[in-house]
Amino acid sequence: MLPSRQEIENALIGSWELVRGRAQGINRFDLTVDGFWRSFSVLFLLLPFYVVAVAADRKLGLVLGDQEAVMSGASFYTAKMVALVMDWVTYPVVLAFLAGTIGIKSTYGPYITVRNWTTILVIVPYTVLNLLFLIGILSGEALVFSSLLVVGWIMWFRFFIAIKIAQASFGLAVGMVVMDFFLGLVITQLVTRLFW
Repeated sequence: MLPSRQEIENALIGSWELVRGRAQGINRFDLTVDGFWRSFSVLFLLLPFYVVAVAADRKLGLVLGDQEAVMSGASFYTAKMVALVMDWVTYPVVLAFLAGTIGIKSTYGPYITVRNWTTILVIVPYTVLNLLFLIGILSGEALVFSSLLVVGWIMWFRFFIAIKIAQASFGLAVGMVVMDFFLGLVITQLVTRLFW
């Protein structure tokens, strides 16, 4: 159940419109039940970006003397890939259980669909920074500072998606973004400790 080339193109155009603040970009996404499930296959499109991020993460860890980065390359990459898959599904599952309680049951499917697809575009600036670090143009300190700016922008964009697509209130949208962010951090830490 992989998306067609046309669906990928439409979702990327819609994502670009949303990144530019144009809420009508949602009309480009397949918001059916099948479209919801296919949006999870975006993970496969993200893998090349994620490999670059993990390589930069390992190099930065080695530069900074982080013990986690010293583990064997295979263990390090495996831990990060397992964390990615777990993170990819955990937030949607947790949110599915909460959707009725927090009042987004009717918008949950479209929200997750759009969130999944827009991940492709929001990861691009982070990938560019990682590549610049890997080839030696950015220092470790510059990467960390620049990455913090990108993470801030991604959190703002996720907030925008929660407001426009999930039709969440301001406070709920903030809570959704914070939950998404911290779930990712916790999963990464737990998985890394299992492999270390």
